[in-house]
Amino acid sequence: MVTIEKLFSSVMTGVIIIYLLLDWQFVIVAFLSILLLAGSLYSVVADYLIEVKHFQHKTVEYLYSLFLYAFGGVLVIALFQIVQGSIPDFTLWAPWLFLGVFPALLYFHVMLVFRVVFRRFYD
Repeated sequence: MVTIEKLFSSVMTGVIIIYLLLDWQFVIVAFLSILLLAGSLYSVVADYLIEVKHFQHKTVEYLYSLFLYAFGGVLVIALFQIVQGSIPDFTLWAPWLFLGVFPALLYFHVMLVFRVVFRRFYD
């Protein structure tokens, strides 16, 4: 069920980002491939790290999850730039937030919605 949840979350996040950016060719070819592949793989790692830590309060777990997913968004974009052969420039914070953190946090919140929906119907 977790795989289906992550797949639906990735696709829905991609659709939302396409709708928001409206630059179809760039988004479909480059960005969605990064989002679906690297972002989903990092999501598995982040979920494992969240699961390993046992939080007493849901608020602390949520804030920890936000941090992990935001960090993952920046990490995925940095790795993409390194694979392209360029050195990531962390002084330009706006592209990192827009291309890394925003999609990662959007994915996280879409995943939370699908998690609630799937648990309601399948538990």
